[in-house]
Amino acid sequence: MLAFSLALASLACRTVPPHALDPDGAASALMARTLADPRLAEFAAAVMGAPLPASDAAWDERALATSALYFQPRIALAAAEARRTRAAIDSAGALPNPTLSIVPQYSLNPAAGESAWAPGFQIDWAIQTAGKRGDQIDRATANALAAHYALAAEVVAVERAVRSARLELASAQEARASLQAEVETLRALAQAWRARVELGAASRAEAAPAEAAAFAAHSELAAARAREAAAHAALAAAIGIPLARLGEVELAALDATPTRAPDLARKQRALAERADVLSALAAYAASEAALQLEVAKQFPDLRVGPGYQWDQGQSKWQLGISLDLPILNRNAGPIEEAIAAREAAAAQFDAVQSRALAEIESAEAALGAANEVLSALRENASVSEQQAERANAALRAGAANRLDVLAARALAQRAGRDARAAELSALSAQAALAAALERAPSGLEELEQLAGHQENP
Repeated sequence: MLAFSLALASLACRTVPPHALDPDGAASALMARTLADPRLAEFAAAVMGAPLPASDAAWDERALATSALYFQPRIALAAAEARRTRAAIDSAGALPNPTLSIVPQYSLNPAAGESAWAPGFQIDWAIQTAGKRGDQIDRATANALAAHYALAAEVVAVERAVRSARLELASAQEARASLQAEVETLRALAQAWRARVELGAASRAEAAPAEAAAFAAHSELAAARAREAAAHAALAAAIGIPLARLGEVELAALDATPTRAPDLARKQRALAERADVLSALAAYAASEAALQLEVAKQFPDLRVGPGYQWDQGQSKWQLGISLDLPILNRNAGPIEEAIAAREAAAAQFDAVQSRALAEIESAEAALGAANEVLSALRENASVSEQQAERANAALRAGAANRLDVLAARALAQRAGRDARAAELSALSAQAALAAALERAPSGLEELEQLAGHQENP
């Protein structure tokens, strides 16, 4: 009977094959990542419910962010932690298995004709008291909820990183293109001054400022090209793909949808519904459940041990009940630790919420300042463009020379470049404010299950 029971138990056991990590294979898989991966398209359809752009279409921020959710290891890590804590709920609610003990007895002086052996067995059942199992489940459930919202916070952070990198790339590209045109104008202006010097119509001292401006603009152009290259690398890193793979797709134009200024109700809603706030709140709930579990541990669990013994033809049944005697300690130390842990969780929640408020208000102030700068620079650009048009008109009327036109055009180009840079700065400030106000994303169950399973080197 015992052998049969053990055989049944072994058949019911789950087996998990070993899976060793292959660093060389992982490196090859990392370098082979591409936005054309068909598994990425399947992931996007399952998680986001929307297809990725066609091979000849431009990739917008949504598509880039979806790719980042697929490739970024921080998402896979957060999803794995969410799965682990969800599995811990089953562990917390599992009933302890009984213990089977074989207790044969041997008599040193058996009666004549009787066996010296008296076989028997005993089963020990553990019974939790004072609602400990419910407290364990509550704690595990709260931990799982905290991990779920931690995953949501990572999703927000990854999407924010992609948006920020995309804005930086657009700003760098705009600066490089504007500087390229400005350099050409300043070179033409410097050449015109050199021609006047050669004709004796101007001194080298008069031509020097134009030469210096051309050299300075050329240096700025070199720095802008380096900035653009760094921005490309940053966007590839935010997505989680090699830099060379980013050049395989065309990037769509930026979405310049304005962000509504937050009112008090919207701020309060964000402070209660941001992913990091909800994760900290769930962590506090877990600490509360852990405290209640330690309080319940003051009451001892019961162990019931029915047994049977066959003694020389006599069947003897036993029933043992045992419990710990709480006379030396009443779990006071762990209770105090749990109280302190709950206080720490409350302080952590307050810190997260305070940090969220500071982030919202800082982003709001930055957006207001960026809009003020943008308004001033747009006005400067408009005035400079009008001056350049008047210089052209004067040239056609014979009231100005080519130097005047080139100088006015260079100033207009510089003012326009500053205005466009301010537009992108304002757009970046809008994105930061929108991210700070973003509520925890919902519908992450598919992401939680799929993230981290796409690559198995």
